[in-house]
Amino acid sequence: MPYKKKIWCPHPSHSRCTRSGSKPTHPEARRPINATQAEIVNRQIRCNSNWSSVILKEGDRVCLRCYEALPNLLDDSFDLEAMDVQFEDEMEKIDSPCLEESILAKEAAKDKLNAVFQLFNIEKIRDHRRFKKIREQIDSVYRHLKHLCDILEENDSDGVHEINPDSIRIDESNELLHGMRELFQQSTYEEQVRLMTIAPDNWGRIAIAQWFGASDHQARQSIILRRDRGVLAFPEYTRGNKFLDEDTIQSVVQFYLQDGVSRVSSNSKDILKIKNELVPVRFMEMSIREALRKFYDDHPTIRVGKSSFYSLKPHHVKISCPHETCMCQTHENMSLLLQAFNNYVKTKILLNAQFTKITASNLIDLIVCTGPVDDCFLGDCEKCNDITPSSVLGRQLDSSDEDDKCSWSLWKLVDKKIDLHQIRGTIISLLNEIDESWPAFLAHSYFNREQRNFINELSIKSSPLSYAVVQIDFAENYTFLRQREVQAAHWNNQQATLFTIHIKIGSEHKNMVIISDYMRHDTAFVFCAQRLIIDYLRKHYPEVKKVNYLSDGAPAHFKNHFNIINLQHHQHDFNIFASWTFSASGHGKGPCDGIGGVVKSNASRSILLFNTVISCAEDFFILLRNLTRMQQSQVKRMNHQSMFAT
Repeated sequence: MPYKKKIWCPHPSHSRCTRSGSKPTHPEARRPINATQAEIVNRQIRCNSNWSSVILKEGDRVCLRCYEALPNLLDDSFDLEAMDVQFEDEMEKIDSPCLEESILAKEAAKDKLNAVFQLFNIEKIRDHRRFKKIREQIDSVYRHLKHLCDILEENDSDGVHEINPDSIRIDESNELLHGMRELFQQSTYEEQVRLMTIAPDNWGRIAIAQWFGASDHQARQSIILRRDRGVLAFPEYTRGNKFLDEDTIQSVVQFYLQDGVSRVSSNSKDILKIKNELVPVRFMEMSIREALRKFYDDHPTIRVGKSSFYSLKPHHVKISCPHETCMCQTHENMSLLLQAFNNYVKTKILLNAQFTKITASNLIDLIVCTGPVDDCFLGDCEKCNDITPSSVLGRQLDSSDEDDKCSWSLWKLVDKKIDLHQIRGTIISLLNEIDESWPAFLAHSYFNREQRNFINELSIKSSPLSYAVVQIDFAENYTFLRQREVQAAHWNNQQATLFTIHIKIGSEHKNMVIISDYMRHDTAFVFCAQRLIIDYLRKHYPEVKKVNYLSDGAPAHFKNHFNIINLQHHQHDFNIFASWTFSASGHGKGPCDGIGGVVKSNASRSILLFNTVISCAEDFFILLRNLTRMQQSQVKRMNHQSMFAT
């Protein structure tokens, strides 16, 4: 279909309407006019000096609005002579002295501007109604004058700012500045100092204070703030504590959650509900002061006060520990010996303010070299090998104190049974006991630290394309509770085995629990659990090339020759490489303990609140799957006993 050109209404009253775009505002010419109507329109145009001079003739078309505005020629009241008289009156107004003076003033202004433009080789004014172009020419003149002034002042002309870049008038600029002053008056003291930094660079303290109506002290602060931190920077005052940045806060929080700083409780009652999620409680393994010193060693570039460090402790990390079990015998014996020594020194110098408590970590720092190496902990260093704990601790004693009596406790193996024994003797005997236990304790502490660092590095470097870190452990068997249980049923309780698994792949953490009524915690159970773990990894992480198992050194199911043989055939059995890392003796607590505690707590709450009945391991599995939205990965049979993985 050929394009039909539009005919627009020629009346000058539509000069501000648009003819382009999808929705033009200019009306189309639809109604033709005769000679009389054309003469009437031409007289109206000549009477209005603001309209452009347009002459219409017979046959031209106008829009419907302009056509309806024309007088009705068929009406008897229409008088063309009266319109002639009105037109003559309008022309007399145009020829009035006031209008002539206005025209002469405009012409004089035009001549003066043209004379100025001629000096700078700028195009003359041809139409005084083109105000925008005239303003651009005046700005160009200002630039030339500014450049000449800079030459006289020997200023760098390259630094001249753009003149009126936003094309605003002086009255508009003054209105903006007035609003800025009103905003300044309604702002706080700190915001006022911040707003004053937007003042020109060449303004001094007095000029800034006078323009904003502020004090000299505020003006001085704004100048220093702009010099040190830039325009519109937030002022900081040292009267109160500085706010810690988000990275520092996250570093402190993650430090509290590290194994070695705090440990996860395996007790089903040590569970907190935080943001509708069950979180296992963690207990501190050291005091806040010791943790802060360790934090400084691990993060030497971060400084945080003790009160802030304590306030950032997560809610589920507790300082006071309940009854603790499964502790390391080597660490506990050294802790008991140093505790006895501290109690003795405290009673001897009770009034002395210089008393400082000696801990195992403090004693290690006092004995080994400043930059310790492996030989320092293994007793092969020539510099610190001769230093004994008694020589360091004896500095707080006098020669007359050697025969003083004191008592201490030790965990000892007697008749194949471990028990806590109370010993009483002299202070020299206590120091000799510390010296005897020191070499084994120092080496054990070194092994524990190195193994923990290796495990942390192993977890950090894991990725979906390289290897997965799988930490496994047996939780305490769960005894099925029954609400409103009769008295005789106490001796007939059923149990289920819980095998907890924590998988770390890159930044992802996955928790698994294997529930079974196979009650023997042996290597055969671990082998079946490995089969479920490998199936899960193949399904969700098919590109993993290696599995690194982490566990404690329990000889019944992990650290034995049967399990090592299975590890040697891991590639043949599961078609994937594997390695095994054991934690130091007595230091195998980790996330698996918390997983078991959460599972037991979920089940116990459901039983006690909703009278849920659990009679076997499969019922236990179904209950947990419904409560925690777990997924059943596989069901296996082993020796006619069932295993369920969640």
